[in-house]
Parts: sequence; C-alpha cells; structure tokens
Amino acid sequence: MSQISDIKDALAANLKTGVSGVQVLGYVRDQVTPPAADIRRGTLDYDQALNGGVTHLTMLIRVFVAGVTDKGSQQRLDAYLAPAGDESVKAAIESDTTLGGLIQDLHVTQATGEQTYTMNDNTQMIGSEWTVELWL
Repeated sequence: MSQISDIKDALAANLKTGVSGVQVLGYVRDQVTPPAADIRRGTLDYDQALNGGVTHLTMLIRVFVAGVTDKGSQQRLDAYLAPAGDESVKAAIESDTTLGGLIQDLHVTQATGEQTYTMNDNTQMIGSEWTVELWL
C-alpha cells in the first residue's frame, strides 16, 4: 500500500472515531448513503525544504448529509462545520495530527460551507468539503 493510501485510511479512522454515524469512504464512490464522507487527494507540492526534505500534500474531505430541503440535514451540517465539538469534522480530523506517525503534521484550513451536490442518480444532497494541509 502506498503512503497516500495509508494517509487516507488514517484520515478515515480519525473521522469515523470523531463523528458518530458518518459512513466514511477512503475513496470516491458512485453511490453513497448519507451521512457519508469520501476522501480525495488534492495538490502535492514536492521539495518544500532543502534536499527534498518536506512534501506538502492537500487532501479534500467531502461530507454528504442528505436532501437539500431537509431542515434536519441542514442542522446536522451546521454541527459538522463547527470549529470544535462532538460533531465537528475539523476537530475529528485534527484529533491525531501525525496520523499515528505517518506524517509530520496536519491542519484543517478551510471548509466550503453549505454546498449542493448532484449525485449520479440526479438526486441532490447538501454537504461541504474540508481542505486538509499535510506535511510529509
């Protein structure tokens, strides 16, 4: 397994442990049953220190809640977007900032806020995407 696969698995474990009831998928899937999250690789910047000592990686965690008109789903997303708390995606991801020693550090830098996503079956769900900066 590659280091990226290990990182995705560790991020998924942080999220599963930190936010109850969310189905966490380490990779993008065609169908999800909300609430669900997937993990995508973002940009990869090599050689961020002398002699290639640090690599900067961005991971994107997208959480799908449920239908766009459901008030309860919107309230759940509000809890996920909180900077701290039992349902905070940010707090869950940052619960182990070295991912068990796989990386040097990580930090959740932003969330897109409430977004509408069209799924493969043309249903719409609300959700958000969190950007995670990692240093290898």
